[in-house]
Amino acid sequence: GGGDSGEPPTAVRADAVAGSSGGGAPASAAPAPVRTSSVVQPVASYDQELLVAVRKFNLKPRDGVQYLQLRGFLSAEPGDIATFLHETKGLSKRKLGDYLGERGERHAELLSAYVRRFDFAGLSFVGAIRAFLSPFRLPGEAQKIDRIMCEFASHFVSQAPGVFSSADTAYVLGFSVIMLNTDAHSSQIKKKMTQQEFVNMNRGINDSGDLPTPFLESLYQAITTNEIKIKEMMEHERRAAAASNDAARTSRSKLFNLESAIMVKESQELFKAKARKRAVYHSSRNVEHARPMFEACWCALLASWSTIMEERYDDAVPVELVALVMRGFANAVHIAAEFGMATERDAFVTMLAKYTYLDSGKTMGGRNIEAFKTILSLALTDGDHLGGAWAQVLKCLSEFQRLHMIGTGAKTDASIFFPAARAGANGAAGLPPPGAPGLVSPPSGRLTARQQSILIQPARVRNSSKDAEVEAVNSATMVDSVDVVAIDRIFSGSAQLNADAIVEFVTHLCAVSREELDAAGDPQVYSLQKIVEVAYYNMSRVRLVWARIWEVLSEFFAEVGQHPNLSIAMYAVDSLRQLATKFLEREELLNYQFQREFLKPFQDLMGAAKSVEVRDLILVCLGHMVQSRARSIRSGWSSLFGVLSLAAADPLSSVAKAGFDLARDTVREHFALIGDHHAEGVSCIAGYLRQRPHVDIALSAAHCLADYAKLLHAAAAADGATGAAAGGAAGGAAGGGAARG
Repeated sequence: GGGDSGEPPTAVRADAVAGSSGGGAPASAAPAPVRTSSVVQPVASYDQELLVAVRKFNLKPRDGVQYLQLRGFLSAEPGDIATFLHETKGLSKRKLGDYLGERGERHAELLSAYVRRFDFAGLSFVGAIRAFLSPFRLPGEAQKIDRIMCEFASHFVSQAPGVFSSADTAYVLGFSVIMLNTDAHSSQIKKKMTQQEFVNMNRGINDSGDLPTPFLESLYQAITTNEIKIKEMMEHERRAAAASNDAARTSRSKLFNLESAIMVKESQELFKAKARKRAVYHSSRNVEHARPMFEACWCALLASWSTIMEERYDDAVPVELVALVMRGFANAVHIAAEFGMATERDAFVTMLAKYTYLDSGKTMGGRNIEAFKTILSLALTDGDHLGGAWAQVLKCLSEFQRLHMIGTGAKTDASIFFPAARAGANGAAGLPPPGAPGLVSPPSGRLTARQQSILIQPARVRNSSKDAEVEAVNSATMVDSVDVVAIDRIFSGSAQLNADAIVEFVTHLCAVSREELDAAGDPQVYSLQKIVEVAYYNMSRVRLVWARIWEVLSEFFAEVGQHPNLSIAMYAVDSLRQLATKFLEREELLNYQFQREFLKPFQDLMGAAKSVEVRDLILVCLGHMVQSRARSIRSGWSSLFGVLSLAAADPLSSVAKAGFDLARDTVREHFALIGDHHAEGVSCIAGYLRQRPHVDIALSAAHCLADYAKLLHAAAAADGATGAAAGGAAGGAAGGGAARG
């Protein structure tokens, strides 16, 4: 301890030992220990205990912290623990990163306190990231990285106001910088990201606007020319570099790589040769050599396996042969998926879907059941690589559900949501006539780019008694042969898909749901129900991935909420309410806008919905959310007041009054929670003041604004000029309204 520095141990108060760890201790800048007694401790005693605590921390962080707490050197306050983590040297950077990213309320407070100890004032964005990541190593778990980067972005925006529109921008850009750093400096990545690709990747992230191109280009140059390194990693890399100086080993590695490249080229030439007299067998352990072989033979394989599945063969085909063909299909899809061969992968999956006979009007046999089971197996094992083939998989699941309801005698969706559809009464129950669009199309009748990229085979029209007989037989066959639990696992297992795969999955699930709802003869809500379930399962994903998922879902709900069938539209709005209520359980950090984006579909629907019932239901849903989740709402107030402002302009007094009542109650009961959104609240109430067709509502709005102004002026006395400015606006609006009255 202190003896290493040449000075004798000194008896001092335990709470005065801050930073005196001794010359030989690995922690020369320790935090002030906290003790509840006045016992005097020598410096050497604390240093020795600190050494033990550091060793314990580097094995299991929780044990190291508890060790100091039990000995009275550290309190349980998150701020004190954060100081210990920030100032103590010798802590494992890997363990520190894992510990900071742990979940739980106490760990969230600790992480916030730790991040607040960094001073980013005057630093560039890259400089702030370098300073932030230098003391610890980012953990490998995505959820932990998400929590750490959220706190970083929030703190950076608070210390550098005006650089970004919100913390969301800093959060997304922070992830982009980390991705670029890995891409630019990893020897495992051969094709590097270009400067233009980096700029394109970050378009529209600044509150739907673009960051300046020169700024993004400077970030790219700063990262690609100067890697963001962690000291612990740098030391590891120096050791690895020293170990790789063996000339013979380097030479062998080069020779091996050269030989592998030559073998790949020779294999390609060999398999693509049009004619050869004698086949030569080449043995290889390099997986890349399988690609050119598969490219050369996949068409022949598909043709030969399809022969066994064709209907001209009856079910006398040996079961073993069918099993072998199904194994071939599964392996072919797996190989194509692993190598990113989308065309080949989609061809095999499409043929498998065809051979299920789920939507063919043909009687199913054993081969068809096996084809469907193979599709289920592929969805569970190769979901990360199915890409566009998810469309065929999910279409098969939709068709199976329809047959399953027939086989079990359950009420069909058509009989519940479209009671007149089965009787052929179009329009009376909200079902559009044949040929009419079901879901509301985008402006000018054009499909969005996302919808244009999804091609699903149109459902076959079923209108004969023969079809009904075949489906009755097929439904009985499917019910007895297929494990429904495996289908449920596909949707619950979506939480395990990677970031790109889950976006593909949700995109194609929405496309299948659109087709179900548009089916003139037999509409379904199966996929719509599954969309809600999948959203629940994936809501805990990192915010960056969830934002991509919600971009797809919000567009979908905005469409379905305008469905001509009122039952479907209200079902969609209520589903949106359930998801929003669940989402609001997640705390939103300062300066973020996730809630605003999540609740935006309500605003879009309120402005577009033609049905009075749908508009009323939107207001009821928002009222429920305010009552149950007001304390969790942050940026969501913006969308809430946006919806209520649209209600103010509604020509129907019932809708306008319901909107005003909700706005008034929100201001009165949750004034302290509205925070930075009072200006939007004032503007919202003022909208009701301008309602000339509804005089009673306008007069009530004038009184409400006057009360609002009093609340804001009272708050201004304690909180500063912000409240005074908003209060002045409210008073001015109220005065103007009174003058007009």
